[in-house]
Amino acid sequence: IKDARKAMQDGAIIAIFPEGALTTNGSLMEFKKGYEKIVKGTDCPIIPAHIGNIWGSIFSFKNGKPGFRRPDQFPRPITVRFGEALPTDTPADEARRAIAELGAEYATEQSLQPGNTLNRKFIAQARRNWFRPIASDTTGQKATYGKLLTGTIALSNRLKPQIKNQKNIGIYLPTSLGSVISNLAVTLSGKTVVNLNWTASLEAQQSAIHQSRIKYVITSRRFMQKTAQPDLPVRWLYLEELLKNLGRIEKFRAIRAALFASPKHLSGGRELQPTDTAAIIFSSGTTGTPKGVVLSHANILANVEATQAVQPFTKRDSMCAILPLFHAFGYLGLFWWPLLKNIRTAYHPNPLQADRVIRLIKEEKLTALLATPTFLQTYMRKASKEDFQSLKTIITGGEKLRTELADAFEKNFGIRPMEGYGCTELSPVALLSTKHGLRTGSAGLPLPGVAVRIVDPETRAILSDGKDGLMHIKGPNVMQGYLNQPEKTSAVLNDGWYNTGDIARMDRAARNPEPRKGRYACAAEPRQRSTGQAGKTQTVSMDQRAGRESAGHRN
Repeated sequence: IKDARKAMQDGAIIAIFPEGALTTNGSLMEFKKGYEKIVKGTDCPIIPAHIGNIWGSIFSFKNGKPGFRRPDQFPRPITVRFGEALPTDTPADEARRAIAELGAEYATEQSLQPGNTLNRKFIAQARRNWFRPIASDTTGQKATYGKLLTGTIALSNRLKPQIKNQKNIGIYLPTSLGSVISNLAVTLSGKTVVNLNWTASLEAQQSAIHQSRIKYVITSRRFMQKTAQPDLPVRWLYLEELLKNLGRIEKFRAIRAALFASPKHLSGGRELQPTDTAAIIFSSGTTGTPKGVVLSHANILANVEATQAVQPFTKRDSMCAILPLFHAFGYLGLFWWPLLKNIRTAYHPNPLQADRVIRLIKEEKLTALLATPTFLQTYMRKASKEDFQSLKTIITGGEKLRTELADAFEKNFGIRPMEGYGCTELSPVALLSTKHGLRTGSAGLPLPGVAVRIVDPETRAILSDGKDGLMHIKGPNVMQGYLNQPEKTSAVLNDGWYNTGDIARMDRAARNPEPRKGRYACAAEPRQRSTGQAGKTQTVSMDQRAGRESAGHRN
């Protein structure tokens, strides 16, 4: 410290890495206070600097310990981004926030690189893993990457003549392989997906259709026979008819396109851009008018990469998919995440059928489950330890995960459920707890590229760590806005920061030693916040185990 002070006073620039260790998941860790002693009383400014694209290099913990291994990118471009000078007496937590914001700006910039689109990423993944089984459902349907891409293109070719003048296409299907193919077909055609909530009220469904100006909705006769077909002002496109009588020439053309056609050709001759709208996801609309959250290709891809960094799945993993795709948690977690990261997924349309879900996990030897705590509790009551023997990872969302439930599940099955914090407007995940655990009272770590700040609810002044205030989030996962509602958008978005409306505080996670020591988490006491719905409030607890509003289902 003395040598550093003397060198600085002699006119040198001192570079300090205040984390003191390499991150193990790409997230920014706690800043040590040693640098405060170095600059104390010197009147030297502090220049925040962020180094981008180091995570994933051979010198990072991604894909194993740092060292000599095959690089996943060569040559590897590195960026250095500098922020405005900070005063000499700037505390460690404030300096960390400044660099976290630089990291969020870098991540947003990277997410907008040409070619960073869902259709292009999926096509590349499918062609690399043509014969690998990737999806199945409990109706008996199974698909490899090659079969899935070919079927998607065949469906897209049948759809194009009917939807060519439409921008937004509705999908009215349960969680199944048919729903997966339909979503892919719309995306590869260059259109915007609107998964309609078939459990919502008729008024909410009509509002979603009116707001998004949908004229065509993909469904299946088999599904409509099991549910009362709603009276909606749309033209229904049935999968059974769309895929009926596929001739050999059509199949050959679909296979040829799946192997060789460019994404631009498949999308009708227009190159999709990262800023293009990929999906519109509506709030449940139980009271009031549902809002449509506009998510771009860049939003979703950034969230996939960030969640994968914190919770890395490999091709040896397999996922149980029971949540609906009309919610952001299901759309990201059970659709794009597994498809883009080579995770074999088994779909089942009804999460209430506990016996069938348990049997699915056991028969398919699935290693990961994404569910709500309510479903988890139901499964726990009916399952034996042998039924869940293959499970390694459980992520919950949609409601608070009570400490008693997490403790009981860990005691019975040897797995502690994790949970995330977020909402549809954040694509949907912003923070995620890890298997290694954080202290009680933590919502989890901000994902890589996500910056969090706590501000005074009245003055909007940034608060220091340990103080309660409104939580703002910035990063590439922040939505484009609310559909056709600029006033509501401007009310929650300011200079890239999204106002969650939740009360929280930043604190240190001090439960684990060594590299994980001092990681930051967001914590808060139980408070009430307005949900924006008439006469209704919702209790929010930012507790890692005691629960709070979680990824994807706040609306």
